[in-house]
Amino acid sequence: MADALMILTDQFREIITEQFQSNPEFYEVEDEAIEDFARDAADEAISNIRWHLALGECLRLESIATESQISRSELELRISEGELLALEGRYDTFLPIWQFRDARAPLLEEAAREVLEIFRTTLGQCYRPENVISWACTAQPELDDHEPRQVIANPTMRDGIRRSALIAARGLAT
Repeated sequence: MADALMILTDQFREIITEQFQSNPEFYEVEDEAIEDFARDAADEAISNIRWHLALGECLRLESIATESQISRSELELRISEGELLALEGRYDTFLPIWQFRDARAPLLEEAAREVLEIFRTTLGQCYRPENVISWACTAQPELDDHEPRQVIANPTMRDGIRRSALIAARGLAT
């Protein structure tokens, strides 16, 4: 990782020097600032990868619309109202598969429906799908340190899932 950061830092230094060599007094950048720029650029570059890892296996909105015979606009409405969990990417909308009973149709697992309701009602206008996605991919003590997305379909975990979602949503609301 240190080598990769050094390469990024050197590239930033080279580009900054090239861009401002005609006016060095106008813009001098300290090495520490260049390293910060490089770290920020690396974080930005991999942020989409991080979200895809958090989402887990997904379906694209268009494929769900095609397979389920539900219009794209109806699915988008359900997403905007928080009845389906999705993360909008740059070019597509991704729906984590763990929320569905059947991957070919947008029928939610009962526990997933309850979780979305808990987050929506607890957070109100502050509801964001990113919060649910982050919660779902993080081991929860109420679920014996399982990730909610791993056990959402397990009926014996339903009380723990509700409790965990409520604790997380209340924590975000404060």
